Amino acid sequence: MQRYSFFYNSARLLIAKHEHNHQTKTQTENCFTFNISLDLTDIFSKFLSSEQNFDLFYANETEENQIKNVLHDFFIFERAAGGIVFKNDAILTIFRLNRWDFPKGHIEAGETDTAAALREVTEETGIDELTIEKDLHYTRHIYKNENDRFVLKETHWYQMQTASEKVLCPQTEENILTAKWIPFSQRNRIIENTYPSIVELLGRV
Repeated sequence: MQRYSFFYNSARLLIAKHEHNHQTKTQTENCFTFNISLDLTDIFSKFLSSEQNFDLFYANETEENQIKNVLHDFFIFERAAGGIVFKNDAILTIFRLNRWDFPKGHIEAGETDTAAALREVTEETGIDELTIEKDLHYTRHIYKNENDRFVLKETHWYQMQTASEKVLCPQTEENILTAKWIPFSQRNRIIENTYPSIVELLGRV
């Protein structure tokens, strides 16, 4: 990938390969072009403390890998997988921690991303008979763990289809209050009360 969005609360850190019109971009308060003297840890720290949007552009694979290496040193990394499930013209949603979300969870040792996504949908909503139709790629968001460390969670999403007639069964031990089918035409109900990474994800469906 040549473009990465990292969300921390409502702020977005964009890391992207610059296009021709960015070749001569100069450093500004929240916009940077990679060079060997650039302090990436300082940029990441300022992004987290200010909770403002930041842009970081790179020119080639070598620079991209240097940025990735600093990211992996700066954050604790977690991997997860999940699904946006369609049934006719409705999508399967969950309400967790006072926001709309989609079922997702950690990838277990030895488990593929697709297997984890299918398992998590079933565990969190009770719905099975799932078919993966499309790879929706990744979302990335940052949060603080119980030790006050910053965690970067990368979630691999899949678009799924089901014909299951099972009654929805929200996994309450995962803080899911309800699971619900919402018509896709009414997806603004979700967008109005969800996370920025989920808004971005819905744009790919």
